[in-house]
Amino acid sequence: MRCAIALLLLATPVAAQDGPANGTRYGAWVLSCEALGPGQTVCALRQTLVADPGDRFVAELLAFPAPDAGDTTWFAARVPSGAYLPSGFALRPHGAESGLRFDWQSCSPDLCEAVALVEDVAGFENGPAIAGYLPGLQAAPAVFEVGMEGLAEGLAALR
Repeated sequence: MRCAIALLLLATPVAAQDGPANGTRYGAWVLSCEALGPGQTVCALRQTLVADPGDRFVAELLAFPAPDAGDTTWFAARVPSGAYLPSGFALRPHGAESGLRFDWQSCSPDLCEAVALVEDVAGFENGPAIAGYLPGLQAAPAVFEVGMEGLAEGLAALR
């Protein structure tokens, strides 16, 4: 997993033998771990979304517990470079009237990344969430579903 500096600073390193194994599936999410050094690993839940036809990359969502913050969770969204940043990235729980706004952090030649802090993910457990962003200034909005099944279980395993 290619982690941005911002995510590495936010995530809590764990000893390599602690917790579930890399690649463990929790519903729609997969545990993805990256070694920082001997005995130091950073793990997050990951979900990659593609669109038909051609399995075009739409977004990658990451979720991981905020260090020393109880049930608080960081969400990160990665989208193809070129996204129209002023439009933002949003994630709305199933059935909710309003959504979670992500703050853009950085862009590389390949990806742009945004993050949001959520105090309680319980609102995301009632079905798929709706996410969206503007891929470019003149582009139609990219709006898609994000599976939330397994999120609470995966976060509990990471804690």
